[in-house]
Amino acid sequence: MAHIKRSWAIAAVSLVAACSTGNSSDPASICTGLLAGDPEVESDLADLGASVETYCECYATNIDTLGEEAQTTVLKVSQVIADIRSERNVGVEGAAGIIEDDAEDANASTYDITKPEFEITGQFVDGVRLVMRDNDGQCAQVDMR
Repeated sequence: MAHIKRSWAIAAVSLVAACSTGNSSDPASICTGLLAGDPEVESDLADLGASVETYCECYATNIDTLGEEAQTTVLKVSQVIADIRSERNVGVEGAAGIIEDDAEDANASTYDITKPEFEITGQFVDGVRLVMRDNDGQCAQVDMR
């Protein structure tokens, strides 16, 4: 559980975007909505030599390398977090915490996201950040093993 929060916290500190959310099926748009306006994320991206656009392009490129089920999961969870951020005016880490708490309470799930779905998405989002960090802000393939 602490690892999940840490993964999302790392992702929150590592990513940013600048558009509103919606029910788009375009991965780059979902990514942008997920990260829009989070100053911690923007700062961390700048430290990596990356930008919102380059991160979300890498997110979109890498989502195409996932299997269909993983793609659906990552896009679903990313969109829900983006929607929570918009509705509640919270950062990525705050929205992820809401989802994590909800996923742990199977009897009162509001967002219909399971703990494994949350974990897969956190692994993917942080994986994009890590490959960009390791490649001087450039995109590379995320290893989901």
